[in-house]
Amino acid sequence: MKTISATPKTIREIFQSSYIIPDFQRPYSWDIDKVKQLWDDCIDFHSENGNKKQTYYLGNLVLYEAKNEFLVIDGQQRLTTLLLLIKALFDKAGTYKALEACLKKRDEIEDTLQEE
Repeated sequence: MKTISATPKTIREIFQSSYIIPDFQRPYSWDIDKVKQLWDDCIDFHSENGNKKQTYYLGNLVLYEAKNEFLVIDGQQRLTTLLLLIKALFDKAGTYKALEACLKKRDEIEDTLQEE
């Protein structure tokens, strides 16, 4: 029997894994109000915390690991919404380099992009 563990991860770390939405999960159902609420929460958090090393609590993802993939037990709506938002940002940015410049902080002295 596998043990239950909780591991905080960044969005970048989350999207480096493969996920499967099991058949028993309901289809994606968030409407524009739910998506806007998530987006506004993220923007408000960033505006209030700026350069501080604060972390935003997005909520739990409950996953079951099977053969190097993760079955999503809980968190499908948030996970899917984040992926859609990232895709929309990418489409608007036009290139990976432009998107990267939006998502990372620029070191003013070295003029390089830095991981947070």
